[in-house]
Amino acid sequence: MTKRIVLSHKRAPGDTLVLTALVRDIALSHPGEFEIDVDTSAMDLWKHNPYLTNLRTAARKQDADYFKISYGAGIRDQNKETIHFLSYFYRSFNKRYKTNIVPQLPYPDVHLSDEEANKPLVSGRYWVMLSGGKSDFTAKIWEGDRFQAVADRLRAQGIQIVQAGGSDRGHWHPDIKGALNLVGRTNLRDMMRLVHHSDGVICGITMAMHLAAALQKPCVVVSGGREAWWWEAYVNENDGFGEKASGTLQMPHKFLHTIGQLDCCKQHGCWRNKVTPLGNDKSICYYPIEKVAQTVPKCMDMISVEHVVESVMDYYEDKKLPAIGPVVSEVATPKRRLKTDLFADLDESPEQADTPTLVAKPEGRPRGYTPAAQAPRGTIVTVGKTTVTKDYLDTFNHPTIGGKFTLCLLMYGDYSDMHKICLDTLMQTVPAHLVDLRIGSNCLCDKTMGYLDDIERTGRTFIHYRNHDNKRKYPVMRDMFYDESNPITTNYTIWFDDDTVCNRDQNWLGKLAETIIDNHDDDYRMYGPIYTWNIRDGQKDWIREAKWYHDRPFRNGEGRPAPDGNKIHFTTGSFWAIETAALRKCDIPDIRIGHNGGDYMIGEQLYQGGYKIKAFSGNKQTVNWSAFPRRGLNEKHTGCK
Repeated sequence: MTKRIVLSHKRAPGDTLVLTALVRDIALSHPGEFEIDVDTSAMDLWKHNPYLTNLRTAARKQDADYFKISYGAGIRDQNKETIHFLSYFYRSFNKRYKTNIVPQLPYPDVHLSDEEANKPLVSGRYWVMLSGGKSDFTAKIWEGDRFQAVADRLRAQGIQIVQAGGSDRGHWHPDIKGALNLVGRTNLRDMMRLVHHSDGVICGITMAMHLAAALQKPCVVVSGGREAWWWEAYVNENDGFGEKASGTLQMPHKFLHTIGQLDCCKQHGCWRNKVTPLGNDKSICYYPIEKVAQTVPKCMDMISVEHVVESVMDYYEDKKLPAIGPVVSEVATPKRRLKTDLFADLDESPEQADTPTLVAKPEGRPRGYTPAAQAPRGTIVTVGKTTVTKDYLDTFNHPTIGGKFTLCLLMYGDYSDMHKICLDTLMQTVPAHLVDLRIGSNCLCDKTMGYLDDIERTGRTFIHYRNHDNKRKYPVMRDMFYDESNPITTNYTIWFDDDTVCNRDQNWLGKLAETIIDNHDDDYRMYGPIYTWNIRDGQKDWIREAKWYHDRPFRNGEGRPAPDGNKIHFTTGSFWAIETAALRKCDIPDIRIGHNGGDYMIGEQLYQGGYKIKAFSGNKQTVNWSAFPRRGLNEKHTGCK
């Protein structure tokens, strides 16, 4: 029997737009099993949709199940798992109706009429820009002067700007000089048409971003650190769409974010609403930065004009978009071609570029890797690219890095499938000349041993510290760290457990190097996902007995020394990087440690040595650490009696 359902959702238009993906995929994966109708905000988004059945007539309404669908729980859950906002509607539906519907495609679903698809509102080629946002979420808005600077830079390259956005109460979009201003002059269908005929969209986290994804258009998103990239970004590095849809985008976005760069967005987004107090809202940005015309969050201030311009130009240089040719409008215009150097002196001022021309004025008001040498290193991550913001080799040749890393990998037991995944992704993402590889093994199975032999035959060299029995983790770690016949000679050493997988970001090592370079001078010497551990009294005594103990007071949960401090701040034992000199100075790991407890004790050893830990890949967005269930020994923790 066909199940009739009306999905109700009355939040912002962008949220409703994302819901369209679920309706599409119910029809695609369960044909004939459901009849779906909707009762939502922004109903214009559903026009021409072939997957809807009218269930709201008086005759049929009584047979339909009204379901108020929501993604609200996802805002909490995405702090602990990689899931995209779009996927959470599926989870809500599946829970209600005991189904297992998954995203078939990683973007929303909209449908244009023939006229909308074939007759543009604006002549010529252009990018759509949204330069502001809404007063209820001012923490999402980038500096207006920087949007203006981006528009000026792009117009000097022959790229025209059409400014869009709402003008209803609470909406604010600073004027962009030289752009065709359609703010307040487009309804939802006009906006769909405008984006469909554009080269791309430049915006913050807003409906236009989801619309660009639905229409498979380029989009440069100025995100900052308010929301985690995996919750919002339409990029192929995002596993949050599920196994079938993830990684299948034909036109991935450039999502500029700062997750992991500030303590307020170290592991995930801060979800603050306002930059400065406004009304009774107490959800205020931790680090507001006062500018000439407006105050912006520090995370947004870290995103430069160069980052945005470079991201736009990447679409042309990667041939995702045709090369820029003559600007077309109703007025004769000079020809301009793409310049190869974005930051060279321009032979004409931005004001000389002509604006696009409105062809069909909307009726009435709406009812409802080319490196950038000037870009600061490490302040931004462009998730949609596997290249870093500075030249790859220059990053590794920086004096702090010294040309390469030592990478130590520990493998245990009869887990050959896991070992192969770990090794394959490591070899695929780390060029041999950038690491000295050391592999320690305990009770390693024959199949994995054979695979190591195969790797060696390919010419990939490594030092193998083999133990036929289980010598335990930290004694083998000391063997690799303090091998007098083969001393570590690199400035930094990386640790991998065999459950670490490099399948999240092809350039994870480059990003780790940039993070180290940016923070080394501030006494950060260890990098990885940060946790805390409660110290017991016996463990405190055990620490005080160590040669590496320097009488530094134990810390509280915020990481500050405190008389009653009982916390250790440390990195997960599955993946981390540490300065080799600090490792030796702090005698890491403690010689008394066997298999358990070494991870948090390393954190205390580093702290007692006067060094700090910096968060890196805390939510597995760069390196997928602890990717498999725990196995092996389970000893008493260090210092327990």
